[in-house]
Amino acid sequence: MKGKYILKTHKGIINISVVVLLITALLLSKAFPHNILIKASAEQIKKGCILGGDEPTIFDAIEILKYLVDMDGAIKQEGVINSESMDAAIISREGVEAGEPTIFCFIEILKYLIGMENDIGVNKSIKPKKPNLPDLKEEEWAIKLINAKNPLPRGYTPDLASIGSYNNDNRELDRRAAPYYLQMYTAARNNGINLVPVSSYRRLVRQEENFIEMFNDLVQKGYARHEAFDLTMREIAVPRTSEHNAGLAIDFNLIEERFDKTIEFRWLMNNAAKFGFILRYKKDTTHITGVSYEPWHFRFVGVHNAERINSLGITLEEYVDECANDTSAVDEFRRRLVG
Repeated sequence: MKGKYILKTHKGIINISVVVLLITALLLSKAFPHNILIKASAEQIKKGCILGGDEPTIFDAIEILKYLVDMDGAIKQEGVINSESMDAAIISREGVEAGEPTIFCFIEILKYLIGMENDIGVNKSIKPKKPNLPDLKEEEWAIKLINAKNPLPRGYTPDLASIGSYNNDNRELDRRAAPYYLQMYTAARNNGINLVPVSSYRRLVRQEENFIEMFNDLVQKGYARHEAFDLTMREIAVPRTSEHNAGLAIDFNLIEERFDKTIEFRWLMNNAAKFGFILRYKKDTTHITGVSYEPWHFRFVGVHNAERINSLGITLEEYVDECANDTSAVDEFRRRLVG
């Protein structure tokens, strides 16, 4: 799903932005005691901050600040933003729901306005190095094609290792791929980049639940069942045909197309291959992969293979150049849902 904003930096307001950021930092240090800051998760911030309009500007950030802070520096108990460039939204001290701007939203907009061009906060002095691990050039498991025509074997369960957590839930990858991710995560942190593993290994039961939920939603919206099935397949893989089921894929930070406007995405595009990961579902490759563009989805294929795939500018399907043409998993699931 694309965000409503196309996030770009205007060179003409960079200096103003920096000044406003510094003044705001001073204001906030005095006006907002830590114990009354509105708290929001990173996911909520990403979903709720960039609202309405065509393109964010420094004036949107100022508009949020005006409504968050009274002239005497007190937090507004309740207020409504009615800017021409922003949707109406309620601000509450009790917390934040997706769509409610908070002081974190002000900071998030500034990050986009300034950071997208200048990578503010990114430490470029430390260049990520390849992990001191095998490049896996000859390891077939690393480039195993998993899609609608190449399902995992029935009963397949990967040997997993923990790579951290998200929202207090453990995140896991195939034990052979996990060390590469951990070194990539550390390298990103050294550059001031926070990679968040929103999704990694996914059980088949969860895969089925996700698919059926979207399928049912489309049916309720009036789509014929066969149409709903085909549309869902472009967004969510049938169980046994997802790379998540093999523990070889990670969804990072924000499951929306606007993730490709972030500095985290830019860092991944510049460095992920050094650690064996590729952007799996690129723009304009749906006719090859069968999956819509997903800037958040990265697949482990090994260092040698990742760098080779990137240098050739091709998909994993084209790189492997073979297909089992086994549609049994999809056919079976289609019969269950469509008939």
